[in-house]
Amino acid sequence: MVWSVEFVAFIGVLIGCLCRTILPYLQKAKANPALKFDWGYAVTFFVSLIESLIVTLLLFGALPSEILSGELSTFYVFITSFGWSYTSNDIFNKVVV
Repeated sequence: MVWSVEFVAFIGVLIGCLCRTILPYLQKAKANPALKFDWGYAVTFFVSLIESLIVTLLLFGALPSEILSGELSTFYVFITSFGWSYTSNDIFNKVVV
């Protein structure tokens, strides 16, 4: 089954942003169970999600369809969108929160 580039990019962006938002909180909450969630991270999550979706869809929309055909290209789209969203969310977290 071959998924569309847009769907794979969306899933990669969503998982990348979620990982960067949730994993550090879970690590801190394990050490300190009374820790409350800082909602500033939720704001950076949504900003990063929107920004990453726009960038990845523009990036993959500009590529020729021959490059984006095949099973391995789906993996590359996922890894690229995941990495971009994780990194941009990390930058927004360091600047905003």
